[in-house]
Amino acid sequence: MKKRSELLFSLILVPIDYLMMIAGFVMAYFVRVGEDRPLAFPIGGRAYLGLMLTILPIWILIFALMGLYSMESNRGRLREIVRIGAASLAGTMVIIMLDFFNYDPVFPSKSIPVIGFAFAFLFIVLARLIVGTIQKILFRFGVGVHTVLLLGQTKLTDQLKVADSRYSGLLFLNNLENFSMPTSTKELEQLRKRHGIDQIVQVMSGRVALSHDEIIDWCHQHHVGYSYIPSVTDTFHSNVRTGLFLGVPTIQLQQTPLDGWGRIVKRIVDIITSFFALLILSPIFAIVALLVKITDPSGPIFFSHTRLSRTGKKMKVYKFRSMKWRYSEGPHNGNKSAIELIGEFGDPQLVEEFRRTQKLKNDPRITKLGRFLRSTSLDELPQFYNVLVGDLSLVGPRPIVEAELERYGKRSGAFLSIRPGLTGLWQVSGRNDVSYAERVKLDIYYVENWSLLMDLTIIFKTVVMLLKGRSGY
Repeated sequence: MKKRSELLFSLILVPIDYLMMIAGFVMAYFVRVGEDRPLAFPIGGRAYLGLMLTILPIWILIFALMGLYSMESNRGRLREIVRIGAASLAGTMVIIMLDFFNYDPVFPSKSIPVIGFAFAFLFIVLARLIVGTIQKILFRFGVGVHTVLLLGQTKLTDQLKVADSRYSGLLFLNNLENFSMPTSTKELEQLRKRHGIDQIVQVMSGRVALSHDEIIDWCHQHHVGYSYIPSVTDTFHSNVRTGLFLGVPTIQLQQTPLDGWGRIVKRIVDIITSFFALLILSPIFAIVALLVKITDPSGPIFFSHTRLSRTGKKMKVYKFRSMKWRYSEGPHNGNKSAIELIGEFGDPQLVEEFRRTQKLKNDPRITKLGRFLRSTSLDELPQFYNVLVGDLSLVGPRPIVEAELERYGKRSGAFLSIRPGLTGLWQVSGRNDVSYAERVKLDIYYVENWSLLMDLTIIFKTVVMLLKGRSGY
């Protein structure tokens, strides 16, 4: 998992690069305008600046495609400078082409793009060197440092662990006094509790007491990053990417693609969408709130239930109350469980159905208004607040109670690696007609195969499903 500081530094590179690009082309303008030679096209300073503000985001897109906003804190500086040069050159060629095909000239002189390229490249490199230096200074205070365990005792292991954490941002547990290579997951857990483990790097040619699958399962369960330096006979797992670890090629196994920039983009979309949803839907909120209070005045308008969010953090999920207050869980009912409250109806089949699916198709606890709210999903509108504050996402796995986590078995770590969602893959794949085991599979599939396109598809299908009035309970 990425450190927050890594996310922050990668995020601030975007506006920094953009400002340096603008500064480079503004400097080119003043250099050229300051010469005695006349300009080919008399474009004013304000008009020129406006054009640059509009065109230079193309460079940002090219930089992103060139991998210049990766989340790696120890990326090679020389390699980064070469990429900046290539991306800047590509960006310059694009805007020269735009200038060529555009009816109105973009630049007051044909030499400005070349001068702008030189200044922008120089400013971007200097700014990134300053950012990198700040990041390395923070390493000395432990900010952004990854605690790493190297598994597999080889000559390569000895070479890797000598890297200085003040410069690499990596602190190797192998260098601790009285360190001994863990031989079981129990010893791994003890090591994690004592020192913390952010990443395990396994050198596959070295001997390790634990099996490959045991290590991967343990890493997924505890949200620990895993990379391995392969031998030629290693087989590939799904959801992998190549990378460098102190200059050595590695194959990294990702628990979910929703890490790094994917996580940032998804959160931005969640905040914007939930804010406008709460604003636009406020009249419906008022009407539903009034109806809930009129139909069952003994209870509150909203009902909150404790669910698990990302990394197992507990949260309160809000809904419009759809149950009779007499049968709602909470202190007013002596904190009785749902099964105990359902048992009061004296029907063992209801209890068995709830144990099996965690839902009841014909739930006697629901009010008449509640049935309508559930069938139209209007009861879930308050969860846009949960999305806004970061407990939920618009799309994700189903939010579950702690007792349900055991049903995910070894995959519970994967399930808890991302925020649950207001809607999700299982809802658009049959909703309440999907068995619990299938829901688990769909949730895990979403976690391991996330993409922005998948999110957009699920949102579209959810809207279609609601417009068709597909029943929920």
